[in-house]
Amino acid sequence: MTAFEIFLYAIAILAVLWLRAEPQVEATPIAPLPVVDDFPTLEELMAEAEALIAKPLPPRTAALVAQAAEVATPVAVARVEVPSPDDWIAEIEVEQPSSTDYLRSMTSVQLRKECSRQGIAWRGVREGGKHLTKPQMLKALGA
Repeated sequence: MTAFEIFLYAIAILAVLWLRAEPQVEATPIAPLPVVDDFPTLEELMAEAEALIAKPLPPRTAALVAQAAEVATPVAVARVEVPSPDDWIAEIEVEQPSSTDYLRSMTSVQLRKECSRQGIAWRGVREGGKHLTKPQMLKALGA
């Protein structure tokens, strides 16, 4: 063992002894603080507000309030009438697509769902257990 290793070993022993020898400090309970209600009551607030309202405004503030009242007066009132939506909606004509056009625009998956909804067999009805083709489904749906 070298002198440096002995020195480190001695310091480690002293550190352990020092940490173990330190007295344990127990936490002392702190007494709860008393509740202090220092907020004003509603009556006190109302009294203060009435006192502030009764106090006259300083001359400069009164002049500013009067000036603001002059600026805020309306110059003209405009009346705008908007037509009822029923008036202009009735004028719009929407062309409803025919059911055949609607069916012809469907994909095969959508046509199969429609056939199922209407009770038309489309699955495995052709030779070899094949499904109906799109033209066959359109014909079965009456398109």
